[in-house]
Amino acid sequence: MLNNVTIPPRRAFIQPEFGDTFETLAKRLLPDEPLEEAVQKLTSWNLFLAFRPGGGGMTPSDLFFTEPPHAPMAMPGMD
Repeated sequence: MLNNVTIPPRRAFIQPEFGDTFETLAKRLLPDEPLEEAVQKLTSWNLFLAFRPGGGGMTPSDLFFTEPPHAPMAMPGMD
């Protein structure tokens, strides 16, 4: 039996340090961009954190994406 498994590419991510915010991460990850634009970009890549109930913030156990989502890949054999 032949099992063809295709694993899609993974998005780059980090785990925030204690006390990190979108602003501190923007300064660290995108230092050459204006702060407001960098925060907006990171927020759009991490909506699950931006809209966490209760104003949640982030914890060191969260995954924080450092790049945008990849374009969807076509499934083999689906034309």
